[in-house]
Amino acid sequence: HQLRNALAEALEELAENERKIIVWHYFAYMKFDDIARRMSISPANARKISSRALKSLKRKLKEYVI
Repeated sequence: HQLRNALAEALEELAENERKIIVWHYFAYMKFDDIARRMSISPANARKISSRALKSLKRKLKEYVI
């Protein structure tokens, strides 16, 4: 439960567009092309935002990440 709570808190701290992309891609299994279309951005930009958000999540969850 501790990791789940930490992940939920870390996700809430992300910018809205970062959170949407992470949730849609990693939890709803959407492709970046579909996410990009939904958000009216390029797929490359969706991947870039995802990468930035993942780095942020790793920093925030470093005690849980190997």
